[in-house]
Amino acid sequence: MEETKIQLSEDELLLMQNSDWILTKNSIIEKISRGFINLADQMQETVIASQLLADKSITPFSPKISKGEKYLGLPYIILDYPRIFGKKDILAIRTLFWWGNYCSITLHVKGVWREVVLRNVTSHLHQLYRNTLYMSFSGNEWSHDLLDTDYIKLDQRFGEETLHKMKEAPFLKIAAKIEIGPWIVMEAELFEIFQSLVVLIKS
Repeated sequence: MEETKIQLSEDELLLMQNSDWILTKNSIIEKISRGFINLADQMQETVIASQLLADKSITPFSPKISKGEKYLGLPYIILDYPRIFGKKDILAIRTLFWWGNYCSITLHVKGVWREVVLRNVTSHLHQLYRNTLYMSFSGNEWSHDLLDTDYIKLDQRFGEETLHKMKEAPFLKIAAKIEIGPWIVMEAELFEIFQSLVVLIKS
């Protein structure tokens, strides 16, 4: 068998010899993770205050934070809350920190929860228009790349055609993108959008 020749570029060699950048990256991930813990606490308080916990299907599920290194090749952190992932019914608000790209927060509903959101969405969209919104109801249900063709940018032209497609689709995702910046700013924006999304799942 012919040996594979491993060749490293000059940039790769320099990075391989330098531990500072990876230690800095690890420190950033740790700080954002702690920020997500604080954000999760605020989210739980909001859900309790909104009386969504009166729904027994939501009560058992506490916030979950997970981390990885390779979402489309880049590190990420995910916070899921609420988080119900059933075969037929899904209710999740997923907050994502995606290295080198952005933070996003996405309401993902399917089954009975999709019906709840569809009843609320037209009367509450004005609260969400303050942010740049993206919507997905076709293609890859588990794509988090808001620039993917599975997402459409939502604006004031939201009309009957889009609403009809939403009603016919098996799932619905409404997402907002937050540019990477100081954590205190990102946290405030993420929490504000979370509060608006919670309103959409109140039956």
